Amino acid sequence: MVKKGRGGSHVRQGSVNETVLGGKLQPLEFNTLELAHDLKGHGLDDFLRMIKYLKTKYQNLKISISIIYLPLGRKFSWLPDGRRRVCAVVKVMQSGRIPLYILEVGRPDNKPLSTLLLKIQGTTDRHEK
Repeated sequence: MVKKGRGGSHVRQGSVNETVLGGKLQPLEFNTLELAHDLKGHGLDDFLRMIKYLKTKYQNLKISISIIYLPLGRKFSWLPDGRRRVCAVVKVMQSGRIPLYILEVGRPDNKPLSTLLLKIQGTTDRHEK
């Protein structure tokens, strides 16, 4: 909502949920990721040990990790015991190279899932410089 003038007599409303007219791009959905705090029993123990090993073995790499809850809205977002499923998001940086992201979904229920490696082309890390 934008007010023009001192008295606020001209009010224009806007939204990121505008209708798409004849375009090929769909509206963006802005979802925030929720950080997970309780990690016990979420099936990431082996993966986190591997990341810790990488940090000690390859000290030239800058490795950061966040654990998030999977977004709601899918049956897969929940574990059979009713807890939210978590995902580890690891950012691996090496000077002068494009960052690499590793996604690992927790699977205490032994669901067959794969680790996802992402390299996003055309991006720069503004904190690296």
